[in-house]
Amino acid sequence: MAPTISEAPAELSQSDQQTTQQEHDLEYYRRFLKDLISSIQDGDTAAVDRIVSLIRSGASNQDIHQAVQPVRNL
Repeated sequence: MAPTISEAPAELSQSDQQTTQQEHDLEYYRRFLKDLISSIQDGDTAAVDRIVSLIRSGASNQDIHQAVQPVRNL
């Protein structure tokens, strides 16, 4: 699950708060997908195999994202 926006300003309507949260979620998942694809493209075979195994095991998005980060930082 994408992280939530902490405190929305009181002057925002509920609809505006939902839109802001959706935009935040969309950006999170865009970045997540970009990182995942880059890791698969740039990672060595062992790293890619670990990521694919993790995905196939039903791991959470957070666990997958944590596994992708070390590959992205190479």
